[in-house]
Amino acid sequence: MQIRLFLGLKPNPTQMHSLVVMQQQLAGMGRPVPADNLHMTLFFLGTIEQADADVFVSAIDSQCWQSYSVTFGQLRLWRKPKILCLAGTASDSRLQSSVAEIRAIAKTVALQDPFTAFTPHITLMRKATALPEDSCNLLPEPLIIEAESMHLFQSVSHESGVEYQIIKSWPLRH
Repeated sequence: MQIRLFLGLKPNPTQMHSLVVMQQQLAGMGRPVPADNLHMTLFFLGTIEQADADVFVSAIDSQCWQSYSVTFGQLRLWRKPKILCLAGTASDSRLQSSVAEIRAIAKTVALQDPFTAFTPHITLMRKATALPEDSCNLLPEPLIIEAESMHLFQSVSHESGVEYQIIKSWPLRH
């Protein structure tokens, strides 16, 4: 059986509210990502066999993961995937270490990382073709996420769209 998975972070309710307000300000610039699907991807596993997912999860279980913060400060248009996203930088060394460790674990189960560089981002709109002229005003101050837990999400397709379901979580230690 194949499943579609990714590791990521979920914003807290206050952060989620800020993201939804930003989406409302971007009305007409694309198709908003449903609020329940807003997240930051750490690693995209893609469509994989359940047995490979089990090996990956077992390896993730065997590690002790540190907390970190991510600062999102810029609205960006990524033309090829046609998304408007809130982008940040991976300046926290604990985040960089976690992403490197996740990539190393993925290689042990022959999972390919589809990205050459890790860029923290939260996709706000899909099917976007332009960046709003007043994009600097949409984010009066950076959004800072203090990661408390890491989640394994399963992407489940329904007639009404895609839903990202958390199927496992790991606490991040301070």
